[in-house]
This record gives sequence, C-alpha cells and structure tokens, in this order.
Amino acid sequence: MASLYKKRNTWYIDYFLGKKKISKNTHLIASEENRSKAEKLRKEIENLLKEQHESEKDLGNIISKETTLNKAITMFADTYVVGRSQSHVENFDYVMRRFKSIVSGNTNVKDLKPEHVTQFVLQMKRELSQATQVTYFQYLASFLTYLKENEFITDVPIGKGIRPKKAIKNIISFDPNDLSRILDEAKKRDIRYFHAFMMFLLTGQRPGDVLRLQVRDIDFHRKIMYFRVSKTASEFKFPIYGNFEGFLREELKLSENSEKDAYLFPGLTVGAVGKAFRKIKKVLGLSRKHYYTLKTFRKNFATDMSKMGMTIQEVQALLDHKSPSTTLRYYADVRAEELLKKIDKLQSDNC
Repeated sequence: MASLYKKRNTWYIDYFLGKKKISKNTHLIASEENRSKAEKLRKEIENLLKEQHESEKDLGNIISKETTLNKAITMFADTYVVGRSQSHVENFDYVMRRFKSIVSGNTNVKDLKPEHVTQFVLQMKRELSQATQVTYFQYLASFLTYLKENEFITDVPIGKGIRPKKAIKNIISFDPNDLSRILDEAKKRDIRYFHAFMMFLLTGQRPGDVLRLQVRDIDFHRKIMYFRVSKTASEFKFPIYGNFEGFLREELKLSENSEKDAYLFPGLTVGAVGKAFRKIKKVLGLSRKHYYTLKTFRKNFATDMSKMGMTIQEVQALLDHKSPSTTLRYYADVRAEELLKKIDKLQSDNC
C-alpha cells in the first residue's frame, strides 16, 4: 500500500520496499487541483509494488539453493540500489567489487564466513580513512542483512567487534566573529536563510527537524515547541525561553492567531540551506581549518548552554541525546577552557 499526504505544502507518497520505508516527493503543490495527479501517481506506485511482489514470489520458486554472490548482489541492487543517487550506486558497486576481490562472485552465499568480512575490514584499514571504512562497511552489512532476512543465509557473517567504529571528532563551535559575519551575510542574501540559521542557533536542533516545523507545533500559552525527531522517530518538548519567543514573534511574525497548518520555513530543504551556507563561507573566506557545517549551530548551542552552567542532564534533554556520553563531549571543551583560565590566573598571581 502507498499513502498520500501533505508535507511542506507539497504532496508526498509513502510506501515500503521490503522493510524500508520510502518517502517520495511528487513535486506537486498540495492543492485540491493537484490531488488527482498525486492520486494517479500513488496508484501507479501501488501497481508497481504489486507486480514486484508477484515477481518476487515467482523468483523465490525459481531461485535454487545454490544462489551465488553475483546473483544475490544483482537482486539486492535491483530492489535497493537502482534509482538511488549516482554516488550511492557508485559506492555500492565499489564495495561489492572490493568484497569480490576476497570472495569469488561464483561463491554460494551460504558459504560466506565471518573470516571473509574480517579480511574485507582489514583490507580497508590499510587503505582508507576511518570515516570511509564506516561508510563502506555499512553497505556490506546492509547487503548481508538482506541475505538473512530473505533466508538465503541463516546468520549474518559479521564477527563480534569487527565493525569499524566512528572516529570521535572534536567539538567545534563558531568563533563569535565568524558567526556574526555569517549571520550578517545571510541576512543580506536571503532573510529566509538568516531565519533558518537563527532557529538552529536558538534551539540546537537538527536542521531537518527545524525545517519541518509548522505553526501547530508552537504552544505560546504553555511556552513549548514540539519537535518530531527524524533520527529517533520520537517527539519531544522544547522550552520557548525569552529570547527564543522574541525571535518567533518579532522576526518570524508568529502569534497565537497564526495559521496552524503553515510551515515556518516553506520551500526550504536541508540541501538548499546547506548549499547557501557553503556559499556564504566561501564569500567570507572561511578556510577549511574553520570546518563549520550546519551541525555547528547545534554544537554551538550545546557549548553555550554548558558555559552558562547547565548540568549535563539538562543539556542532554535540550538536545534530545539518548546517551549522556554524547553530551559529555561538549563539557570536555568547556572544562578545558575553564582550567586554562584558572592556570593563567594562578601564573599571573604568582608573578
């Protein structure tokens, strides 16, 4: 089944490919005039899904128990890779080629062993950065999980402790002067980007969750904003504190009487805002050593809250971190700055 719904004043269609949920942007404005066009697309998708389901049933009867690695890769790619971005397709093809340099494509998938995956990881460690290792391993893990879910293999051949771990990066917040310049340039270029940046800065929330906000998510009476967190598929309440409320009312011109279905940032996407942010950095001559991204606004918020004296638990709640260990990383930088000031003061006093 496929469902039709409105999102950011556009018709969207949700459906499932296997166990994966897909959200398709029809690029049709969410008007009654376009509903029939969107419904037609929805029905076409449902028919394709039905045909695919029938063909998979037939395929299940045809495929022998001697499924080769090459055949399994083709089946996985036809369902989960074809039609994705060029970089996704290229990455998947590259990972599979590397894996087949260890295991022959003619190997029965039932003969895949943890040792093969271990060799794949060791090969990557010799040649690739840690971040790339994590990305490529995820492609292989998804493929192997698919084999188990579709009963080609009984167990996923990934040994304990072999999965590459993400590198822990330093927390980088904005230099105050850089931040001021970025905001000034955004205001000159397009007030919508300035508003988006300020929302990231004032809430510390993930850009995608901010850009999906509607007026109905704001409760001025209770001073609460409701965020639907895409990363964890959860919802949490964010306090509308004084400066934040002032921004909502004075800059975004919102009030208790605003249209509830309206979006705070209609037409803006994370991709568009990110592109604008990169252009602004380039214009301002911010070098790569100032490695600012849209995530830096979230880090800046957390660091500021930490410096103001909020407890780890309070900052964790504001950021909707599931683990306090993530939040602790912000405190490490703040603590280092405090110690630096104390050392400087002690040395000055003893001179």
